[in-house]
Amino acid sequence: MDSTQPASRSSFEYYNNDFYIVIPPLHRHRRCTISELDDFFNSSTLSSSDTDSVKDRPAHWYRAQLIHYGLRPTDNKGTAAMRLLGALRCGELSVPQHLARLEEDLKREWQRHAREEEKRSKNKSMSEPKLKPMPEDVRTIGVWNRWNAVSEEAKSLYRGVDTPGLGASCAMAGSGTGTKGNLEFSMSDLDINDCFEFKSGGMSKPRQGRAAESADARQMKEPVSRIAAARRVESKTFVAPELELPLEDPMGRIGGLEKNPSCLPTPPQTYPSLPKVALDALNASYKIESEGIDTHDSGLKLRLEKNSVWGAFKLAGVEGVIFMRERPVYVSRANDGGCAFEWRGVDYMESCTYAGPECLGEMRFFERGVEGTFYNVISDSSERFDCDFSGRRISVKNETGAPLDAYDFRGEYFRLGIKL
Repeated sequence: MDSTQPASRSSFEYYNNDFYIVIPPLHRHRRCTISELDDFFNSSTLSSSDTDSVKDRPAHWYRAQLIHYGLRPTDNKGTAAMRLLGALRCGELSVPQHLARLEEDLKREWQRHAREEEKRSKNKSMSEPKLKPMPEDVRTIGVWNRWNAVSEEAKSLYRGVDTPGLGASCAMAGSGTGTKGNLEFSMSDLDINDCFEFKSGGMSKPRQGRAAESADARQMKEPVSRIAAARRVESKTFVAPELELPLEDPMGRIGGLEKNPSCLPTPPQTYPSLPKVALDALNASYKIESEGIDTHDSGLKLRLEKNSVWGAFKLAGVEGVIFMRERPVYVSRANDGGCAFEWRGVDYMESCTYAGPECLGEMRFFERGVEGTFYNVISDSSERFDCDFSGRRISVKNETGAPLDAYDFRGEYFRLGIKL
């Protein structure tokens, strides 16, 4: 999988050659092709015995496909499915031009990020030091390194230098048979256990080996008693040292740790997520600001009607109304999606009316303001673009014009020719 981050703008994303839309709160859906939708609906319209293996889609999937193809979105699953199926049967299902341009822009941005990521990974691999190849005979080199690590005193004891007992043994063993070294003695005649005595405190002074003794001395040597043999066996037997366990003190502490649970280290405390903050009254006015647009005389007024929100806006040369089907309840957070709304407007400078399924938007509510996006706004060059805006709440005394309510906004909505 490609590690490049997706290129995003507003609620749309482009990642790994696919175009996505994010439906609040965190539902990402790819735009299905017309053939995929045709196969899906044909499979869904089979008999009940054949549809056991067909997996139905959630409501936010239908909403995402409606937005992908420029149709009027809805949260009702049945209505969304019929609207999408009707456009598919009539052959009117096509990607809007503004979404196609947005997809091309996000595609170029994502490909640029992918090339930069590939270049960084390539430079990183070239900067890493290369490991030297392992020698062929690793075992021989390892033994030689261990021999070099031995101290000179141990080497001299092994060679028999400055060791009278071992030197005499080597001299007497020179006439023996076996594998011979530089000192011309047989390793088979050399008994290390007889030349050295190992104790717990270290290696004692070497004693004369059996090779230095004469034949007469061996014959005159008394047989070893049972007690001496037992001592020899006992001296060669390895006894593991006793482990010193930590003592328990009166406070109940063992080895620096206390038995008392209150003295043990406490696990990190987990804090619950902060509760959502409820919104104040939605009946308010806002001063709108947007980059690249003259917002000197722009504004937004919102009025609550049951569970819906109506409003009037003025943005540059466009004046119109908005309709939000579901009112917001809590203050929006950084990762929360916006509340969807529909907008209708009139451009008095161009003498044209904006009304259709492509006139959509979303808005997020904060404690002292709002921010959102008007989708598919027509610019001076007759090109559609997404207009981002932010609004700051103003007091009632700063409002201009006659006071309006939701009833007035509803009438303006019907006057523009769109009926609910």
